[in-house]
Amino acid sequence: MVAPYNLSAPPLRKDLSGDAGKSLDENTAEQFAQGVQLHNEKELTRPAVLEVITPTEVRLTISEGRYHQVKRMFAAVGNHVVRPAS
Repeated sequence: MVAPYNLSAPPLRKDLSGDAGKSLDENTAEQFAQGVQLHNEKELTRPAVLEVITPTEVRLTISEGRYHQVKRMFAAVGNHVVRPAS
């Protein structure tokens, strides 16, 4: 018997960088690390790593890929993405 893909595959990690619309609150990285409640979703996102490079430039590592997840995570903490990774 072959194990289903979701049980046998290692977690997918995506490293993204970009600019936030305004300076990040000092506890935003902690919120992302605990998981964020997205609008119209029952479950929190998986923990993510947010590295603040400058007050508005960030690098984000996520381990899932929900619909427009990064934009929605920033919206959930009162911010937005103005320049995604190039």
